[in-house]
Amino acid sequence: MTSIDWRRLPAQTGIVLSLALIPIWLRIGQTPVFAPLYATRFLIFLPILLTIFGWLLMGLPGFHALLKAKGRGGQARRAWALLLLLLAAWAAFSTEWAFIRWRDPHVAATSALQFCVVALFAIVMVCCAPPKRVIAGVLAVTLAWHAPLVIAQALSGGSLGLTALGEFAFNAQMTGISLLRADGAVFARPYGLLPHPNVAAGALLVGTLASASLVFAERRVVRLIGAMLLIAGFSALLLTFSRGAWLGLAVGGLVGLLMLLPQMRRRDIRLPLAVSLIGVIVVTGWWLNAYRPFVLARAGEGQESVELRSVADRIVFTDFALRSIAERPILGVGIGNFPWRSSFYIAQTFYDLRGDNVHHIYLLAWAELGTPGVLLLIGALIAAFISGLRRPRTLERAAFLAVTAAFAAVGWVDHYPWTILHMQVAWWGLMAAAQGN
Repeated sequence: MTSIDWRRLPAQTGIVLSLALIPIWLRIGQTPVFAPLYATRFLIFLPILLTIFGWLLMGLPGFHALLKAKGRGGQARRAWALLLLLLAAWAAFSTEWAFIRWRDPHVAATSALQFCVVALFAIVMVCCAPPKRVIAGVLAVTLAWHAPLVIAQALSGGSLGLTALGEFAFNAQMTGISLLRADGAVFARPYGLLPHPNVAAGALLVGTLASASLVFAERRVVRLIGAMLLIAGFSALLLTFSRGAWLGLAVGGLVGLLMLLPQMRRRDIRLPLAVSLIGVIVVTGWWLNAYRPFVLARAGEGQESVELRSVADRIVFTDFALRSIAERPILGVGIGNFPWRSSFYIAQTFYDLRGDNVHHIYLLAWAELGTPGVLLLIGALIAAFISGLRRPRTLERAAFLAVTAAFAAVGWVDHYPWTILHMQVAWWGLMAAAQGN
């Protein structure tokens, strides 16, 4: 039995609580110190601060090991940490030239604070994260309640009245929510306890990939639990109708399977693999049969206005991002300022749109933080994969690298890995966990 490292305990407690709150959008109101900054109003912000300050007060446990790590893996890990901190610093400096800094300086300030806090959280994760099986277990537990909630919302056609937990009220008769229309029918996409079905799908994606690693565990009961959670998570992901999350699941699943390929020879995993495969096939068949018109509409078949508008809007904002990059290729418009820059472009057109983020994190980072910013982002991702792949290939590490790859893929079609606090914690935190001991 290993003894508890009390120096790491405060930070590790904060890490566990932060990961457990990824699927929960609950807000606690303004805090006296950070009153104008929106990111500080989330419940998840408190354990993130506990993580950082607990690590600092206990003397930065694990930081010396990060600095002294040998080999190419250690060099890549240090490069990742340096690039991430430089990206956070550049984001903070961008508040000085942000597009609407004179009108509302809090726009850039809150986004910069959010990213800087997440960057520090990730540094703590790489230095002194809890054991990987604990992290995977926490993510599996979140999926165990989040997936049934999403499925229940989808089957009931709306919210379940869990407003005390932060659930948004929605149903198919409401306007201003995410709906699918096909052949005269309407389907309200489930939100979970998050602000949009795509973000809920992102949280499900994290839990599903983490739970998939349990299928390869040593204990039989854990393998079967992993198989059941995988089926539940996959079912919930289908019902979100989030194409970005589907892409992420495909990419992340492929990365995870390639890393665990040697495990496929084990006889003891044949049953849970068979259960998982049969479950996925059965669920997919049921989903295609029950929701066929919406599946076809989401795939681009027909002329449903909701889907045509979605595609058109993404094209418009991609064009705006490219225009913004061409106008400010070095400094960008400042972190968090692209929606306001796009509003400026919209005002010069006849489009019935409001300012929004482009659904592409690499273009968004480029537009907001200029060429230095997007190069730092890409460099950090490359360094993380090099570092993670040079570490011993454990089940949990495969899952965390799978999540890292999944969110990198989601970023090609959605913006939440770059803009949403909870998804930033998941992406950068598990990216760090994939490189740690």
